[in-house]
Formats: sequence, C-alpha cells, structure tokens
Amino acid sequence: MTNQTRRVWRAGPATLVLVWIFALAAGVAVPVLAYLIYQQGGAPWIPGALVVLTVLALVYAWRFGLHPKLRVDAETVQVVNPFRRHEFDWDDVTLIAPGENGLLIGTEDEVAEAWCIQKSNYAARRGRFTRADRVAHELLDILDLHDPPLEDEETGLRIRRARPDESRLLTRLERAASEDALTHIFPPEEHAFQYAYLAAVP
Repeated sequence: MTNQTRRVWRAGPATLVLVWIFALAAGVAVPVLAYLIYQQGGAPWIPGALVVLTVLALVYAWRFGLHPKLRVDAETVQVVNPFRRHEFDWDDVTLIAPGENGLLIGTEDEVAEAWCIQKSNYAARRGRFTRADRVAHELLDILDLHDPPLEDEETGLRIRRARPDESRLLTRLERAASEDALTHIFPPEEHAFQYAYLAAVP
C-alpha cells in the first residue's frame, strides 16, 4: 500500500464554513453580549446562562461539525461519527455506497454511515454525481487493491465491482439481457411485473 491510501475526509467545505461561522458567533458574540449585560447591571444569572449556552454551542459545533470523519489507511476504514466509532478491515468490506444519512461502509455483519459525507435525496433522484460519489469511487479503487478485479488474459475480459452511480446502466443491461434471452422462460404477457420494473428505470 502507498501513502495514497491514507486519507481523511471530513464534512464538505460549505458545511465546515457554516460550522466555523456558528462557532465564532457563539464563541465571541455571545460572551460579549453576556459581558455587556453584566456591565449594565442586569440580573447576574443571565450572563451566566449565556456563558453556559456558549459552551454548549461550541461543544455541539465541534462534535457534530468538526469531529466526524472518514479515515482510511492501508489496513482499515474508520468511520468516526459524533457518538460512535466504527472500524472495518479492508478484507471484510463488502459495501461502499452513498447514502442519504452518510456514506455507507459495511461488511456482512455490520454497516455504518459516515455522517460527514452525505448525498441528498434531491441529488440521488436527479442522478447527479456528487462528492459522495467521488469518495465512494476512491474507496472502491482502494478496495480493488486489496481484492483485485477478475481478469482473463486470453480474452482481456475484466470483471470489476460496479460503482454506485452505475445502477441505471446495470438495470438497462439486465433489461436487455432479459428481453433477449429469457422471454421463452418468462413471457412478458405472464410476467409483466418483471419487465415493468425494469422498464421503469430510465
């Protein structure tokens, strides 16, 4: 393995900017407000409550915005979420795919969502290629180093893992193969549901 397999992903740049703005506002503006209230002779519990809220806001910003990460090295994939950490050996990984609540990393026994890398339902419905897809591609490339694709030297045929964004292509292939080779076993007039399902995917 090369150093290229040692990577760390955190939340997207836009999310990190918003988190830092929130943290600065909570860490500077609220204490200043608490001080001004104290100087004006306000009730002492108000500045105290504002200071407590500042601390809670900073902890929240760190734990939910800056702390989550996806870290990979030559041997393992580590998913660090706000309150839980998952670690998988590359040899056990069977699932890498973008998900609504985070990038899915899984084995036959366990699945974790990396909260820091999300793909919105809107992007998924539109078939958009997003940061989550790019990260999934990079992880699948690393997985291919551990478990290389099958290759036939005589024919040059290479069988690799499908990428998450290739589901539409695979569905079209399945539909074409079914229409060409299986109509004598599953006549469309008797098994319309199968063909209707395949036809529903553009």
